[in-house]
Amino acid sequence: MKKGNMIFAKRVKSFREETCVSQEDLASNYGYTKQTVSSWENNGQIPRDPVLKSLATLFNTSTDYLLGFTDDPRSTNAKTQQPKDLLKLLDQEQQLMLNGEILFPEDLEVIKNAITQGYYLAKQLNKRSTDLVSENKYSAVGEKSYYHTDI
Repeated sequence: MKKGNMIFAKRVKSFREETCVSQEDLASNYGYTKQTVSSWENNGQIPRDPVLKSLATLFNTSTDYLLGFTDDPRSTNAKTQQPKDLLKLLDQEQQLMLNGEILFPEDLEVIKNAITQGYYLAKQLNKRSTDLVSENKYSAVGEKSYYHTDI
């Protein structure tokens, strides 16, 4: 068993006991059985990423702490605060849904292409807007831009 897995086992059990949550209650909260939670605590089996993140939130700590990457339970180091690449996140997930419907791999590819195209379109629109402001055709005020009528 990996060192990190046993650290995870110890820390999940410790947090669960500190918060007076039973294995049954924790399991039902995530749609698992008591045996699954027991395997987290005794064998160091690590749940899927969304559940791991949810456990960290529930216990008011970081996934890095649960996994043993840091000894600070309230750690917010720069690594955990780095922005995530949206397309990579979509690639990492095994099963995704949109509006309650399962996404098939070909659906996901179309969605990823739409996200990419939308991103570049937004960049172009923002650049055009910035160029107009710098040319004094528009003046930016807060979130809105107002067109000068004297041009």
